[in-house]
Amino acid sequence: MSITDTAAEATLVIRRTFAVPRERVYAAWTDPVIMSRWFAPGEATVRDVVFDAREGATYRIVMAHADGELFVVGGTVRELRRPERIVWTFQWEDDNGVPEGTETLLTVDFHERGESTELVLTQVNFTDLASRDRHEGGWTLCLDKLATVL
Repeated sequence: MSITDTAAEATLVIRRTFAVPRERVYAAWTDPVIMSRWFAPGEATVRDVVFDAREGATYRIVMAHADGELFVVGGTVRELRRPERIVWTFQWEDDNGVPEGTETLLTVDFHERGESTELVLTQVNFTDLASRDRHEGGWTLCLDKLATVL
């Protein structure tokens, strides 16, 4: 995109409400067994999740497209406030396990809304609007899967 893209424009915010308690939604983001059921967009599947729910821990998630092509994301957990917030870095890896592209910062907030939970996903530090938009599409598909898991 153009160099006129501002940081505010290249910020992704997605809000989604789930008709379950926030402890359950939070667990879906921190339990590798549950994450393996939904943390890949569309027809993609999760092959492996290494996620240690501790501040400072690293994580790695391996996903596979329907054609078998793998894509991997990893990073570091920066903040955990059960059941309110998770903050982590988010960076894709190339086929050799080397980080590629720009590291973004992902914050997921969980707000009680009566018997339901409002999830607010915020991702910042995209290099351009196209990257933000690709992530928006991916997260939307992942959250659709999460809704069925919950």
